[in-house]
Amino acid sequence: MDAVQDPAAGSLSRSRIVPPQVPAEYSLRPAIRALLDRNPHSRVLMFSAPAGFGKTCALAALARERTVADQAVAWLSLAEEDDDPARFCRQLIEAVGEAVPQLGDDAQSYLQNTMRVPVVAVIESLLGELNRHARPLLLVLDDLHLVSNPDIFAGLNRLVQYAPPGLVLALGTRSQPPLSLATWRAKGLLLEIGVEELRLGFEETREYLERSGLYLDEACLKALHGQTEGWVVGVHLVSLWLRQQPQVQDQQMALLDGDKQAVSAYLLAAVFERLPDDLQQALLALGVASQLSGDLANALTGRQDGQALLERLESMQLFLLPLDRERQWYRFHLLFAEFLRTRLRESDPDRFKQLHFNASLWFTNHHMPTFAIEHACAAEDPEMIAALVDGCGLELINRGQLSLIYRWRKHVPDEIAERYPILVLTDAWSRASDLSLGDANRIIDELLARWGESRGDGPMGDQYLSALAVKAVVALQKDDLELCISLARRVEVQLGQNAAFLEVAVLITAALAQVVRGQADQARRLLGLAQQRNHFLEGRYLDMQLANVEVILALEQGQVKQAQLLIERLRQRAQPLFEKSRSALALPTITEALTAYYRVE
Repeated sequence: MDAVQDPAAGSLSRSRIVPPQVPAEYSLRPAIRALLDRNPHSRVLMFSAPAGFGKTCALAALARERTVADQAVAWLSLAEEDDDPARFCRQLIEAVGEAVPQLGDDAQSYLQNTMRVPVVAVIESLLGELNRHARPLLLVLDDLHLVSNPDIFAGLNRLVQYAPPGLVLALGTRSQPPLSLATWRAKGLLLEIGVEELRLGFEETREYLERSGLYLDEACLKALHGQTEGWVVGVHLVSLWLRQQPQVQDQQMALLDGDKQAVSAYLLAAVFERLPDDLQQALLALGVASQLSGDLANALTGRQDGQALLERLESMQLFLLPLDRERQWYRFHLLFAEFLRTRLRESDPDRFKQLHFNASLWFTNHHMPTFAIEHACAAEDPEMIAALVDGCGLELINRGQLSLIYRWRKHVPDEIAERYPILVLTDAWSRASDLSLGDANRIIDELLARWGESRGDGPMGDQYLSALAVKAVVALQKDDLELCISLARRVEVQLGQNAAFLEVAVLITAALAQVVRGQADQARRLLGLAQQRNHFLEGRYLDMQLANVEVILALEQGQVKQAQLLIERLRQRAQPLFEKSRSALALPTITEALTAYYRVE
């Protein structure tokens, strides 16, 4: 139980950390190439434009060029669920590690066993590793507009401020991100590539259409270019539209006049509505998923030719992009995906929810519960959410990812949550964290009774142990030291048979109880056991709590200098990993204050 794999790991999650495929003939546009050549020392390349201007294709072409030039390229396509510091950091480190094996290993250890990840601390660790990496690295973050967490942007500011030579950050975004853009401009670190550089010129529009087999007369081409203003998706939509009605007249181009959102809606609808009905229905079904495989396509559409269907849609240029060379996974262009989801949600909300339910079932059956839960949330099915969280929640708790469970818990009414032990346990921990000790203790006792393991000498499972860990914390907070110690005895008897994170948590709590009781030898013995089991964990959260109890023990024995040394080590190794407002720093703050007090004495 000690080594828990990421439940969402696999080819699907990997598809977001490799650059998307672009046609071999595609290259960076001359305006972008000229800008890059004139600004070779820029540290940040920001591709900023509304949807459909080809930001992702331009970034992918840039990534391909850098790879050919023997530079490392780390790519991360962001999604809405990445607007969580822990998830963002994990994805970022995975992307960097994909580009340069073992790069990010030190930062990875900070992500285990902590409920709230300090992004700046992870970035600091990553910077240390990057300084030891001589090869130039291009780090691409596409669709940055999908995240808004201030902690994430603080970390990115830090990354740019202290970036070693050779590191270039490339951003793809629809809007100006809340980063230190003015400072970067003033220092010459920022190169901004916007609409003017991304839009197609008149001749480029002609070439684009001719590659699609469309040869327009000069008047029609001028009308098209004038209305689309070089908007890449607009030109592509028009090319699809023209293929469906080749006798288009100049005056019909006037229909394209207006803002780009209205034009895209008009063209998307025009293209979509001219497709065969069976293809329309298939597209609406496929649109609910952020990423697609052939088998998932079968599950959503009820067809048996899912892979062939995806390849057909790609060949029809219906905004379906392959995410890997093997073409196992695809995704729709965000603009088209938004169109499909909005159309289905407005026209048939029941089918919209049912398809998300079907996607959730598919991901469940393919052992990707985090994706399954996200679709269950979109399906607004609290029973399914609760059941899925109950099934994988213990793994997430053991990995210190309670933040995910807290987020999903909000989608489940209390009358449903109370039937699922992991959600009840989450509620109990929340009460304990808020010092609502009576409520927390009552919830835990009910949970232990429900699990049917009330005998003191019975075997424990991880579920039961997770409840005991919360009960031990509550007992310590209520000064019930004997209960806290007796709970630890049960863990000692079966040490090594359950999740290390839970065992160490109980042992540390009992060690602190022994310190309070004045039993230094017993406290030291429990700390020794905790250190043995902590060896199996990668994170620093419990490391810090172990060190804190050691400091308090040293102070109780009058070893002030030893306590001061431990505090210094703690300050250097662990405390920078946690934000100042975090509850995790409560005990370190107390121990540091106590040490200062004893030194004055």
